[in-house]
Amino acid sequence: MNCATCQIKDCATTKGLEGCNTYDEWPCALVANYPFPAAKEQMMRAVPMWKKLGTEAWTPGCQAE
Repeated sequence: MNCATCQIKDCATTKGLEGCNTYDEWPCALVANYPFPAAKEQMMRAVPMWKKLGTEAWTPGCQAE
């Protein structure tokens, strides 16, 4: 599985969200039931920090491309 086929990314896009960082009901059932423990653990650490910092600070350099 990768970002291009991720149900979580599709969910955020369908809701018109930038990503999980802007979802009020984080963590959602898709994250809670994610079948890959290491990836789920990474999301549980990363998304709250992304939410706190905002996308511009969270993804420096990505915006310039």
